[in-house]
Amino acid sequence: MKSEMIQFKSPAAWLCAVLAAAISMVGQASAEFYSLKKGVGAGGEQHITALNVSWYYNWNIQRVPGVDPAIEYVPMKHNKWWRSETELANIGEFKHFLGFNEPESASQGNITVADAISQWPGITAKVEQHGQPGALMGAPVPTTHKHPWIVDFMNQAAA
Repeated sequence: MKSEMIQFKSPAAWLCAVLAAAISMVGQASAEFYSLKKGVGAGGEQHITALNVSWYYNWNIQRVPGVDPAIEYVPMKHNKWWRSETELANIGEFKHFLGFNEPESASQGNITVADAISQWPGITAKVEQHGQPGALMGAPVPTTHKHPWIVDFMNQAAA
């Protein structure tokens, strides 16, 4: 059988195809499937538990009550006004930390590149202080992967 390479116009198109394929398999697969890579962004204990994930985030710096502590929690600095990263001491050690959510969007992160760059060293220091040794930080995530906001942020962070 000859296989064909499918070309996608963008990463978003690829992601849509992957999600469509995954959704079509929902009736065939069970939430019992477990993978170290399987995680979810969710706010409720019932969703996190039902999906049998190995990690989760909730756009916050506070674990979801009732979730098994064996499930890795990934804290996030959602925006510049969101809970202080000093609260990281209250959640115990963590392996990963997420940066600002959709920072260029007024309804989400709503932070300028200059403000994000000025806050980044303090956030990094708190992650190093309270995270497990070698904890990884995820960069801010804009609404699209080539948004000028993230390009500017990465250029200034590298400087």
